[in-house]
Amino acid sequence: MTAGGTSTGAGAGFLPQPERTMPTIHAAKSFEIRWFNMAIFLFITFNGWQEIPADLRIVTEAYCLPEPFHAEPVDRVLVATARLHNLQLMTGDRKILDYPHVETLW
Repeated sequence: MTAGGTSTGAGAGFLPQPERTMPTIHAAKSFEIRWFNMAIFLFITFNGWQEIPADLRIVTEAYCLPEPFHAEPVDRVLVATARLHNLQLMTGDRKILDYPHVETLW
């Protein structure tokens, strides 16, 4: 130990200091998220697609679907969105493909 209380022995300075590494990690994650969002935006725009927000109508429809349908929330929202907007749902999910109340493509 030195007079200031810091170690000068073997391994000193090799331990990560969270107050110095966390902003770097946060900045890297933030960059990855921004890059991913931009890539998705460009992909949607390039293909001429539109995003459909999951509004209250879709959420309500998701939990009022004609039975029998399974309980997976994401599948219910996808099916409800397709039904409300008269869209074909492209999927390889056998449960959705076998559901008679939505038009599918695969």
